[in-house]
Amino acid sequence: MGLEPELEGRVAVVTGGSRGIGRAICRRFVEEGAILAFCGRDEGRGKEVEAELGGPPRVRFFPVDVAHPEEVASFLSAVLREHGRVDILVNNAGITRDGLLVRMAPSDWEEVLRVNLTGAFYMIQAVAKEMLRRRKGAIVNISSVAGLIGNPGQANYSAAKAGLLGLTRALAREFAGRG
Repeated sequence: MGLEPELEGRVAVVTGGSRGIGRAICRRFVEEGAILAFCGRDEGRGKEVEAELGGPPRVRFFPVDVAHPEEVASFLSAVLREHGRVDILVNNAGITRDGLLVRMAPSDWEEVLRVNLTGAFYMIQAVAKEMLRRRKGAIVNISSVAGLIGNPGQANYSAAKAGLLGLTRALAREFAGRG
């Protein structure tokens, strides 16, 4: 690595960026010089991280639930209006609603799949055309070993993360040769 930050001026978007792995990813992007737009459902925590990382105009938090396509569209429209492009998308948003399958409420199954898998689909769909047009961009989907081997009491989470792995593989082939 040279003296200049690796990602100077690149526009990075991170979902689930207000805590845990997402927060660490956001911090690293800022350290490497990226312009950061991140989202999450907890506005208070998101604003804390935004301030911690330097705040606008280089770092901006958006309160977004990726399970809702209209919120995703509004978020990415704002990023594209402000910066003109998205260079890097990291789909990190994820939740758990643990429970044995025989006792799992259908709403717990559906919510985990909506956030962990369908939310990534919405985000990718919203940035893919622009990335493909420029023949440039990177999409990173944060999955889990649970998607490979499954976890007892986490049928919903394991299924969502396995689906995310399948989505990632399919899109790698679909977008191959197009930047």
